[in-house]
Amino acid sequence: MKITNLTQNKFFSYFVISISGILLGLSFPKFDFYFLSFISFLILFYFLPKRNPIILGIVWGFSYFFVLLYWLVSTIEIFSNIPLFFSFIIVCVLCFYLSFFLQVCFLLRKNFGFLKVQTF
Repeated sequence: MKITNLTQNKFFSYFVISISGILLGLSFPKFDFYFLSFISFLILFYFLPKRNPIILGIVWGFSYFFVLLYWLVSTIEIFSNIPLFFSFIIVCVLCFYLSFFLQVCFLLRKNFGFLKVQTF
């Protein structure tokens, strides 16, 4: 199967975008795989003009912020005595809220031409 056929598949492309968000989260301290950030941004900039910016912001932002904020689940559970399931839900809502800012950024890029990157 050709790569162009795979990138036209919406499920596969959003799966790759979520992997890209995870790779960027892994480039931060504690994991410290800094070289993965370059791969993550290459994947993001490849799919940015091809996909819906709202869904792209949700998928990429949620996966990125969840990798960064995973520690909040146990912190909320321990210090506020909220059950693990509900603390997980709280962190998921926080990640969706933070991905809203990426959606706005991607929409500005699509509608007004901000943050254009020359792709080859």
